[in-house]
Amino acid sequence: MKTRNLVSKGQSNNPGPRHLAFIMDGNGRWAESRGMNRSQGHKAGLKALERIVLACSERNIPYVSFYAFSTENWKRPAREIRTIFLLMDLFFRRRMQDLKKRNIRILVSGDWEALPARSREIAETCIRETATATGITVNLCMNYGGQMEMRRACALWAARSHETGDYSLPDETEMRELLYSGLPDVDLMVRTGGDHRISNFLLYQMAYAELFFLEQPWPDFEEGLLQRVLNSFQNRERRMGGLGGAAPARGTKQGARLGSPG
Repeated sequence: MKTRNLVSKGQSNNPGPRHLAFIMDGNGRWAESRGMNRSQGHKAGLKALERIVLACSERNIPYVSFYAFSTENWKRPAREIRTIFLLMDLFFRRRMQDLKKRNIRILVSGDWEALPARSREIAETCIRETATATGITVNLCMNYGGQMEMRRACALWAARSHETGDYSLPDETEMRELLYSGLPDVDLMVRTGGDHRISNFLLYQMAYAELFFLEQPWPDFEEGLLQRVLNSFQNRERRMGGLGGAAPARGTKQGARLGSPG
């Protein structure tokens, strides 16, 4: 399979993101603006998820996280919640063989206990079937909340400290082990749908992420706009608290807005 170089000719030497995260917002509003029900918007959002996973694989972005269902999303109507889980089940079943063929590893981050039993079973199968993949890792955050993740990490560390008698703070490696996925920090976060907040997503991991807020709803997020975001990211100076002129590193807390492609 052919892959693409993220850095276009004439761009800076800032490498592409190692970990790219998406808040896939705007599915319901996209549907309502077209006179459709919100479920149709989530179906269109699933198609966008599939094409962006493939686009990220073609670009060799090592880790890609998607905010699929938050701990706050349980407040939505029961019918909409059922649709979301049915669509995620469909993604796992429909794309299983393709993911394996493309050497893509699947992870799921979040509290599994509240998920429908059928959804857990299907997700666990996909995780198991792709566990040996050495290509990109796709991390689907389901029943996920950043605050809950950090409370869980604190509880796990407190229990370990009680057992060992060592009450020192965890180092970075130990902290990674306490989080759901253990993935590296997010370098670039993209939120579609027009809102300008991170909504309890990967709070620990996004300490130095570059933030891009787009007006386009998630179903309209195309490969061309993804490339525009990546190009813009590469032209940013990333200082990690240092001085200007330092080698590009993790990131700065800086927001950006992009218009429509073209």
